[in-house]
Formats: sequence, structure tokens, C-alpha cells
Amino acid sequence: MDTVIIRAQQVLFYLLVFFLPYIEVPFLKKIFVLRLSNDLAILAGLLLARQLILKKIKLQLPLLIPLALFLLACLISSLNGLRLPLDASGLAGATGRNAPGVFSFVTLFWMVFAVGLFWLAFNIVNRKDILVKTIKVSIVSAAIVSLYGIWTVVGYKLGVDTGLKFTEQYWLVPRVASTALEPLFFANYLLSILPLAMMMYLTGSAIFSEYLFLAFIFIQLVAMFMTFSTTAWLGFAMAVIIAAVILRNDLRADRIVKLAIPVIVFACVLAFIGYRYYPRLAYLHSTIISKYSNTVKKTTYDTAGKYYKADFVKSSPAINSMLPGSYHEVNLTVRNAGTRAWADKGPNPVQLTYLWINPRQYTERNVLRVRTCLPREVKPGETVTLGAFVRAPLIPGKYQLQWDMIEEYVNAFQDQGRSRPLAMEVDVSGVVQGYAVTVAEITPPLPGEFVPGKKYRVNVKLRNTGTIAWEANNPRSPVRFGYRWFNEKGMLLGNFEPRVKLPYEIKPGGEVILSVEIVKPEKALKEGFNILKFDMVREGVIWFAEQNTIPPYYVKDVGPVLLDEYRPNVYTVLERWWLWRAAVNMFREHPVLGVGLGNYTFLYNRYKTPDAIFKNTMPVVNNQYLEILVETGALGACAFLFFVFSVFLNIRRAFKRPVDPIGRIILVGLTACLFAMAIQLNFFCGKVLHYLWITLGLAFAAINVYFRGGDDGHAG
Repeated sequence: MDTVIIRAQQVLFYLLVFFLPYIEVPFLKKIFVLRLSNDLAILAGLLLARQLILKKIKLQLPLLIPLALFLLACLISSLNGLRLPLDASGLAGATGRNAPGVFSFVTLFWMVFAVGLFWLAFNIVNRKDILVKTIKVSIVSAAIVSLYGIWTVVGYKLGVDTGLKFTEQYWLVPRVASTALEPLFFANYLLSILPLAMMMYLTGSAIFSEYLFLAFIFIQLVAMFMTFSTTAWLGFAMAVIIAAVILRNDLRADRIVKLAIPVIVFACVLAFIGYRYYPRLAYLHSTIISKYSNTVKKTTYDTAGKYYKADFVKSSPAINSMLPGSYHEVNLTVRNAGTRAWADKGPNPVQLTYLWINPRQYTERNVLRVRTCLPREVKPGETVTLGAFVRAPLIPGKYQLQWDMIEEYVNAFQDQGRSRPLAMEVDVSGVVQGYAVTVAEITPPLPGEFVPGKKYRVNVKLRNTGTIAWEANNPRSPVRFGYRWFNEKGMLLGNFEPRVKLPYEIKPGGEVILSVEIVKPEKALKEGFNILKFDMVREGVIWFAEQNTIPPYYVKDVGPVLLDEYRPNVYTVLERWWLWRAAVNMFREHPVLGVGLGNYTFLYNRYKTPDAIFKNTMPVVNNQYLEILVETGALGACAFLFFVFSVFLNIRRAFKRPVDPIGRIILVGLTACLFAMAIQLNFFCGKVLHYLWITLGLAFAAINVYFRGGDDGHAG
């Protein structure tokens, strides 16, 4: 009976390792309440607990003291975080287990669960053969999901609906995410096994036949490349180089050549495809490094040569008070007092913007910043008059309204050292204002499924349930009815926002019936934009539904322009910089205990810097080490450093003991995996990633079975 239980426990663990990357698999989501890997982990843990209760085995808990101290620090910081003014206003999905005060302890629970996976792996993998089989299962699983990921991109380019989400619409080229949430996470998963697999192959390990092993590794390398996660590439390269240096006497030249040949061929094919079909890739260096380095290091501006400067000559009418949430029009005359022309077009146009500053000196949340475009290029010395819109904060108080010019996606003029914004002291008080609409009736009813390209004519009865009249004939910004198509992630189908004019002004409480022709484009069906939403829009200012979600930037007179969150030359560099600076601001106010696990997401909009955009989704720091510092404070950071030091010390001690070559290769490979993931964690957060903790458990299991003589059971 005991043999059967132990065998079942091992099989469950192998299945757990195999299904680790299977996260975004629709049919598995329908079958299992939790992720399948979680269910398997619980079952394996229950069998292990049975063995412990019956005293069949002795439980081993490596790193118990460091992990206990770190988890205790997390608990203390989370309890302390309950005292903070957490606010989920405008954050999509911040309800239920993601609500303020709850999310922190949900995160703590999953951290404890992840640590449990570390100990589970260590206690189950108590023999060399189990460790080798676990590695084989992991390599096979990684190869399968890698092959599937490659197919999603190749099939997509061939016109097949493969369910690919990360297409050219969100980045420069399609990206492999496979069964993970996004390409970044899939690349990180591959780092948990690929460095080990490469070292075992290059040293001649015979866990698979040579060419099958080569195929597994090559498939994973291609998939890793096609994630286009540069941080994963960096971590992988550094880890493999260090591991190869350590194992230089064990590497086989013939294996190196056999791996190099397909890699070189793939690189040549890739170079041809990139040159032929994706010429935009040639601009990655200039757009990411050269153009946006100013965002990180303001001193790179040449203050003695070409520079931006704006002098505000005139403003009318004067703005002294506003109702919360109300909209106001103002005419501003501004002169180009710098030495650089203000471009009205291109990737970085110069536009008019504003900020609301409250007494605590951070940008008030719930403020829509409306960009105003230039009508033409403004050369040095020239003057231009702009008709601008401004929306008041929703929270009453005394504010300073600052107007400034901005080089879009780079920096506001005041941040470039020469220009001073136009400041207005404004009293925001009274009843909160806002646009709102209710769709009272649709006749005839909408079909259950739209046929792409077919026109559907319906009558839509609308009711003004807001506090502002809908101006139908405003020459600058009339209110109109429209509809848009969204996908399941809330992303908008671009370049398709049909409008219907209102016949007359609709006052609050008033109603109107419009005849609307609805069409679903072919592109919407192909790319998964199947959610139809009706809404009203004040042209060039705001869609009603987005007033309080704090969308990204909007450009006056050309309709709303969504910030392209998936183009690296526009957003990813800037976003991380904004996220990190907000984290630093939080740490400055809460240096000892931090803000509590997961609470960064509810405080970002409060502590972000003025140049950063507001978030309407739950933001994360995108740097695991900075996240630990800001959420658990100096207490948690010290405990974490103690944990990292303990891991390093155990691995270092193991290498000083004599061992057979395969054990040394496995431990070097697993350490390389941990190192590669640690490098990438500088650019995203993954403290509860299951495969990370299981990889750590396998590393300590390797130390136990190869370096401490625990082949038939765990050494004491």
C-alpha cells in the first residue's frame, strides 16, 4: 500500500511539473476551479501529508528560518497596510478578492502556497532517478508549449485563427505567448528549464536520444526568441555564458557544432524575413534607446543648444472656480520662446496639456488630461492661439491648474529645464458634474450573433442621466451617439467608431430616439473583438463611459487617441520608469514596514509623478525587488536578502563537496535557471510563480541527492 501511495505521489508531481505552463487554456479553465497545476499540487501535498501523519517519512524544510522570517515580515506589512487610505476608484477588476484590504492577504496566501511548492518538490524528489525524470518531464512540456506557441504565430501569418492575442496591433511583430498570460511570462517560464536543458545537452547527457534532445532545445530557443522579451534574452544569455564557463571542461565540441548549425540557419532566415517584411524592426534602437533616454535622464537635454520653451501670453476667460467633474473651454495664446520648432505631426508632436496639483504636491487622481493639438508647426518666435478643454477633479478642494506644452511621449517643457507652466488657482467645489447615458430601449432587439459586414438597422432610445446637457450643435465639440467593438481584455478595435448626430440638445432627464445602423467589421471577428458597446461621445474630448476610468491621453479635435501600450518605442520604457518612480515615492513615506503586499496597486495613482499617466487597471511595480522593498519596507527587504544569501550559501557549500559529474551539471544548470529568472525579475513581478519555486526546490533536491548522499531518502 505504501509503495502505491508513494508512486501515486510521484506521478502527481510529474503531472504538476508538466502542466505548470498550461495557464491560458480555455477548456481546462472550464473543467477546473483552480489551475490544474494547483489541483495536482494539492493532491500530491495531501498524499505527502498522509505519509507524514503515518510517520512513513520525515519532513524536511530547507530554508525554514529565512522563509519564515520573510513571510512574517510580509504579514506584518500587510496588517500595517490596513491603516493606509487604499482606494480602488477607477481600477478595473479591483473587486472581490482583488479589493483593497483583501488583495493583500490573498497575495500572502499564494506566497505561502508557492513556498509550499518549494518544500513539496524537495520532499518528493528524494532520489536521483526522480530528479532526472522530473527534468525530462519539464523539458518535454516546455517543448510542447513552445511548439504550440510557434504555431500560433505561424498560423496567424498564414491566415489561420490560432487565437493569437499579441499581434502587430499591440507590438511591432506578432509575439509568442503560447499558454501563458503574455509573452513576458512565457519567456520567464522557459528560463526555468532551458538553461539546464542546454547544459545537459552540450555536456553529452543522454536523458534523450541526441537528435530528439537537440530538437527540444531548438524549439524552445525559437519560441524564446519569438516572445521578443529582451529581458529574458539578457537573462538567458548571461546564465548560459556563466554556466558554460563553469562547465567548460565538460562541454563537447560536436554538440556545440550540432546546436550552432540550426541556430545559424534560423538566424539567417530570420534576418531575411525581418528585412523583407518588418522593416520597422530596424528602428528599435533609435526609438527605444536614443529617443526615450531623455525620459530617464533629463540631463541629456542640450540646454545650451536646441531647447523647448513656451511663454503663455494670454488666457481667457479666467478660471477661478469649477464644479467637480465639469468641463471648461479656455483660449490660450502661447509663444514659442525656444530654439526648436514645435512639430504638429510625427511620432512626437508638441501639444498643450495641463495638470491639477493639490496641496500634497502629487497629481490628483480622477482627472482627465485632454491634449490640444497644434493647428500647424510653430517656429521659434511665432505665436499660436489654442482652444483648449479642461476637466475639473472629481474631489472638491483648492487646486493649482498648470498649463504646459509637452513633446508627446517624451516630456513636458517644464521638465526640460527652460520653460515655466501657466498656473491658475482654482477652487473646485459644489455638486459633482458628469456626462451619463442610459440606453432605455432597442428595437428591434439585437441579434445574438452579428454577421460580419451585414448592416443592422435599429432604433435606440437614449436618456440623459447625467448633469450636463448634450449639445448637439456645438461647432467645436458636439455630443454624438456612437458604438465600438471591444475584445475580452477590454481593448478597442481601432479605426472603427461610427457616429450618429443628435437632432437637438438633450437636457438632463431628456430622451431621444435615434435610428442607428450597426455593422461588425470582418476584422472584428478575425481578431476577437466581439463585445459591442453603445456610448455617447463629446467629440475630441471624452467618451462618456471613460470619464471616471482615467483613460490615457486624449487629443482634441481628432477624437480619442489610445496610447499604444504594446509598442516598445512608445510605452514600455516609459511605463516602467513611471511605475518605479511611484514605488520610490511610496517607499519614502513608508520606509520601515512598507505599504503592504499588493497595496502598491491601490496607491499608484496617488503617488505617481505628474508626467505619468493614470492607471485604470491594477498596476504592478514591474520590478520584483523594488516591489518587495516598497510593499514590505526595510523589514521585508532585509528578510528577503537573508533568504537570497541563504540560497547562495547552500549552493556554494554544495560545490565544495566531491560529486559525480551529472550531479554537478544538473546543479549548475538549475542554478543558471534561477539566475536567468532573477535577472528578468528586474523587469516584472513573479514572487508567486509556481515554476520559480519548484525550480528552487529541484535545485535543493539536487544538492540533497547528489551532494549530501540522500539518494535513498533525505539526509538529516
